Amino acid sequence: MNGSAGLARIITVPITLVINLLLIAFGHPLSLRLKRLSYKVLLRAFIMIITLAVTLYMYPQESGPAVVDVLWDKLAGK
Repeated sequence: MNGSAGLARIITVPITLVINLLLIAFGHPLSLRLKRLSYKVLLRAFIMIITLAVTLYMYPQESGPAVVDVLWDKLAGK
């Protein structure tokens, strides 16, 4: 996104925030209903991982490859 990263941030940051807040808003009450502590911990960890993935995926880059592409390449050993 050469030159338009500022505009992209103006658009994607609120969208990312809303998506993450919705994930947390649905996941937190669900975790409170669960009886076993291990399920609560797993659900909360899953929500954190998903919100992190959404944030990384939605973040615009000014130049160079996207953050997700760089992380994927590093994880794949490229």
